[in-house]
Amino acid sequence: MRKSFITYIRPILEYNSIIWNPSHIHLIDLIENVQKKFTKRIPSISNLSYLERLEKIRLDPLELRRLRFDLVNYYKILSLPQYSYLTNRFNIYHPPSSSRTCLPRLQLPLHATSKLSSSFFYRNIDVFNNLPVDIRTSASLDSFKSNLQKLDLTRFLKCSYLRY
Repeated sequence: MRKSFITYIRPILEYNSIIWNPSHIHLIDLIENVQKKFTKRIPSISNLSYLERLEKIRLDPLELRRLRFDLVNYYKILSLPQYSYLTNRFNIYHPPSSSRTCLPRLQLPLHATSKLSSSFFYRNIDVFNNLPVDIRTSASLDSFKSNLQKLDLTRFLKCSYLRY
């Protein structure tokens, strides 16, 4: 069941998530409910809570996966030369060398419309800036991804299933 979900359903739910990634809780929950209902149909784990079911079958919440996709893409844009043409879409703050950290930070626009707040160039900038320095300065994309997998990002999730 897990393999069929990963193969046939999850790609549809995650298709083009860099462009369309909801920021409203009810939309996040609607997408998450697909996985929630699917895992509920597995008889051996149907009596467990949603998070327990995910842990048992080794799946992550869809919102967490979308967050990781965004962070990986921020890393690509800021670190890999083939994506450097996209850096002008961000406001990048370079702190003075006398500050505690001389790592560049992404800045949020001063005035954000509701459309902008769900845009890739806005929605998870705070999360990226809050990543530990050793992760943000990873030597390669693979090391960034593996370090990101080890990091607990659940505090940045908005969905309602985490509230009860």
